[in-house]
Amino acid sequence: LVREGRFDWTVVDKDYLLPHNLARHTLTLQSSGAFKADHLAARLQALRSGVSCKAIMADFLDTHDDELTDALRGADIIIDTSASVPVARAIADLEIDARRASAFFNPAGTAAVLLIQDQDRKVDLRALEAAYYAQILTKDELSDHLSQSANAIPYAGACRSVTNRIPAARAVTLSGLAATGLSKAVDQGEALVQIWSLADSGAVEICAQHVEPPTLHAS
Repeated sequence: LVREGRFDWTVVDKDYLLPHNLARHTLTLQSSGAFKADHLAARLQALRSGVSCKAIMADFLDTHDDELTDALRGADIIIDTSASVPVARAIADLEIDARRASAFFNPAGTAAVLLIQDQDRKVDLRALEAAYYAQILTKDELSDHLSQSANAIPYAGACRSVTNRIPAARAVTLSGLAATGLSKAVDQGEALVQIWSLADSGAVEICAQHVEPPTLHAS
């Protein structure tokens, strides 16, 4: 999206770049141990002149300082790529005007998912999360969508420090599909749940659901 000249960016993350990230990260060994947000912002800034990118090193679930609060209030769109349900819900609950989107891989790394609010923000990320689960429950082709990869491996001693073996080529393909979908959805203004499932052959199955605003009834 930066290469295409889309948006000016503020990257928010408190994590460090760890060695296992390098298999499918735009950052390199020279950034190992550094704050991801800081080095990623510099990387993006160098990709294209005219696109600004700054970093905020912060945990989104912690109390927001003035810098993060001001950045959120000034944003036109917030794109969540944390793959964290608590973060997505916290973003949905923000009392600000920005449109919101969430993009992530499924647990096995075989599909990319995009959830995006409508332009008028009548359908929030919580409603889109529910619509996403409804698609999984009702579409036969998504029956194994939430299955965990057999290639999950621990990268540290903590019980939740687990990552998946996802081929870099597949990660790039899925990221490109999600970026394309996000760019198109931003321009159209509708609420959308879209899932791209990638077969071993390279074929892509698309499941897209436009989500209508809830109907309000007189009390």
